[in-house]
Amino acid sequence: MRTPRFLTAVLGLFLLVTIGAQAAGTVSFKTDEITVSQEAGAVLVTVVYSGTPTKSGFTDAFITSIDGTAIEEKDFESINGTFGSGIAVDFAETQQERTIPIKITLTKSRLTKFFNLVLAGYNGSTAGTPSTLKVTVLGWTPPKQLLNRLETLRKQLKAAQRISDPVVRAKTTKRLKRQINEVLALLK
Repeated sequence: MRTPRFLTAVLGLFLLVTIGAQAAGTVSFKTDEITVSQEAGAVLVTVVYSGTPTKSGFTDAFITSIDGTAIEEKDFESINGTFGSGIAVDFAETQQERTIPIKITLTKSRLTKFFNLVLAGYNGSTAGTPSTLKVTVLGWTPPKQLLNRLETLRKQLKAAQRISDPVVRAKTTKRLKRQINEVLALLK
């Protein structure tokens, strides 16, 4: 049985349109590791395109995340969508780099944490090297004057235990404990 000419023409046109829409190039991260402080609030991830990107508006790559010690939606999140379905990265016809912001939501944790991003090509583009990126978020370091204040208050509390007048000792101890708790709350 022969295929009707109309169907052959439609299939040929579909194939031509599909092949013509695909990109011929590679996508990769600009680096394989980035370190950022919690105080920065965000990290900028750069994706590089080598070759000829698709026409504007077409997706050339997707970025997904893999939790490390930092957990998505708790310690970091995408500003442009969710990593679960992949963050779409598209390039304009002449664009060779694209910067994607990632929000750091981790605050005042003294632990250094990390997460990984994985880049995958799409629409005919392929993932180059590096296609994985480790993002390290440095632990929070409390201001030195806050730590010095806490140490001073603890010494004063210890000295207050030696006050002979019980009423004065109780008032002083209560005041110092309140001040210590206020400083500790700032350190959390």
